[in-house]
Amino acid sequence: MTTPAKTHAITDLPPAIANKIEIDALDHWVWGGNYHPDGLPLIGSKMAHSTIYRYLNPEIAKRDGRILRTCGAKTCVNPAHMRFPQQDNGGLEARNTRAKDGKDTIRRIRDREVGEGNSELVKVLQRIAVALERMEAKTP
Repeated sequence: MTTPAKTHAITDLPPAIANKIEIDALDHWVWGGNYHPDGLPLIGSKMAHSTIYRYLNPEIAKRDGRILRTCGAKTCVNPAHMRFPQQDNGGLEARNTRAKDGKDTIRRIRDREVGEGNSELVKVLQRIAVALERMEAKTP
């Protein structure tokens, strides 16, 4: 279960934050403030998208977990383009906050025998795990 998307306006934010946001044609709230070297928006040292989402959704402000973008735009901070996956959903959406990043799960799936009864999803995850290992091998 994910948190439902709520409609918010930029005016719901403090002016110091709201003044750094531009709305584009796809309703992305494009951040005009500071950025991390990886291209992710920052408010101080915190990720801007999750800070804004938690500010506008105080009921989840104290919970652990990542705020995930649904639009795929790194520069977007529109809370309607985000979700907060619950960790009680069997782990299908939420990242385990104790796990490093899910690579261990992908590797476990990859290491299973792929028989005729296995789904296409398992086969895809196995290919992803192999690609991750290749990328890690190239990283110094």
